[in-house]
Amino acid sequence: MTRNKNVWMLAAMAAAVWSAPLLAEHDHSKMGGGKDRMEMMDKKLDLTDDQKAKIKALRESFRDEMKAMHEKHQAAVSAILSPDQKAKFDKMKDKMKDKRKDGKHGKDCDMECCKD
Repeated sequence: MTRNKNVWMLAAMAAAVWSAPLLAEHDHSKMGGGKDRMEMMDKKLDLTDDQKAKIKALRESFRDEMKAMHEKHQAAVSAILSPDQKAKFDKMKDKMKDKRKDGKHGKDCDMECCKD
């Protein structure tokens, strides 16, 4: 069962990696960032300060875990690729970094997460 879970996790992460260029071109202006989502939840659920703090901590923990999983996935993909494929893969990653250097989703993104 753990193997199946790992296979599905790798498949989901691969889909995320390969769809990243499409997402970078997507207009995120209508999507709410973490802060906007928290404000919506607070408004609709009337969260206490304690609940908001716990949700914020949970979100930060999840973000850290996802970052670690992403890095592990990148290393696993690189290990599978031939040297030529790895060079192309590294160029793809660098291109995505360049697109995101002015914001997580590109220089024109106005999501809250890109305003840091």
